[in-house]
Amino acid sequence: MGKILVIAEKPSVARDIAKVLKAGQKGDGCLIGEQYVVSWAVGHLVTSAEPEDYDEKYKKWNFSALPILPDEMKLKAIKQTRDQLKILHKWMNSPEIDSLICATDSGREGELIFRYIYDITKCKKPFERLWISSMTEEAIKEGFATLKNGEEELFRSGSGELMNYTLPVPSANQCSFLPVADEQGYGLIVMSLISAGDTNLVLQARVDVSHVYEIR
Repeated sequence: MGKILVIAEKPSVARDIAKVLKAGQKGDGCLIGEQYVVSWAVGHLVTSAEPEDYDEKYKKWNFSALPILPDEMKLKAIKQTRDQLKILHKWMNSPEIDSLICATDSGREGELIFRYIYDITKCKKPFERLWISSMTEEAIKEGFATLKNGEEELFRSGSGELMNYTLPVPSANQCSFLPVADEQGYGLIVMSLISAGDTNLVLQARVDVSHVYEIR
């Protein structure tokens, strides 16, 4: 039987968890025990791609190219923390690991940090969710005794976290992508406020339909 990889949001949290799980052997970017390997992110290791990562034509602003509605949201590693991402990639896809536990912070941002790592490493292994509000030994033990299914709707909130990147528009505003799930299924809402001369334009679209509203 293989080990379980626990991924915390930061090293200090990983150390607290590792102490409870008796994972005390120091490894490269991780702590190892008989049953668990505890590793960590350093906040965000992965971010959404820039417009030009989809197509070079988005490098220069062109109103006719807006809104940008990619078929699939691309991700990319953050350069400053790439080494830790490589460590996680190695463990997540290692034959020594049977499953994972997401132990990032209990909230939308923590969920998004883990999901981005899980997606970019192309990991397919099952995972559970540690959902705790305190880092006391008692709370950690209770959390591991009541792990949640990682696919439960409660933990899909991270997919609703706004994925922002800066578009090269004159007003230097941001374009926000908001994945949604409703009666129409899964979709993508795109919103941006763009100043063009004396006119402000609010662009909003859902996946395959875009609407431009002019505000005077």
